[in-house]
Amino acid sequence: MTLTEMTAEAARRLSRKRYAHSLAVAAQAVKLASLYGENPVRAYTAAVLHDIAREFSADRLNRLLPESCFDPYRNPPVLLHGFAGERIAAAEFSVNDLEVLEAIRYHTLGFPGMGKTAQIVFVADYISRDRNFVGEAFRRRIVSLPSEEAVLAVIEATEDYFTKTGRPLHPDTEKEAAFLRRKRK
Repeated sequence: MTLTEMTAEAARRLSRKRYAHSLAVAAQAVKLASLYGENPVRAYTAAVLHDIAREFSADRLNRLLPESCFDPYRNPPVLLHGFAGERIAAAEFSVNDLEVLEAIRYHTLGFPGMGKTAQIVFVADYISRDRNFVGEAFRRRIVSLPSEEAVLAVIEATEDYFTKTGRPLHPDTEKEAAFLRRKRK
């Protein structure tokens, strides 16, 4: 499937709002890929498909994913949309690039040791232009950082917000933050 066909199919499957978000993330991912010397086509592909399963019902997610994807930490089921999106991208969009599939899988929670494309989509999803909660100063700061530092900055911003709202950070995200902090030393 070409990028044009993939983008058109994403438009067909997603709500207008979700599709607009996917395009905003894709635009940001291409910019980040350029900054980090990574493949912009790979970044665009992962970003335009990152939320392909975001609007699936809990029942549809349950049918699509193996039992091993379900644990008490992945509630609400919306946290599973990256895992489901990875399967949809491979099966229905003929994506076989493992870096693209990893980026789709981990774009919400992160995961220790994720590759550059996954880091790019993780960051792009947070700082894309459609995200009203992200200020320009934060965006400028993030794009000035190396990719791993950008991921950590996004996690720390999320952690600050979750602390204020009394919610815990997901264990996978905590593991990614700890992994990056260890690498920093």
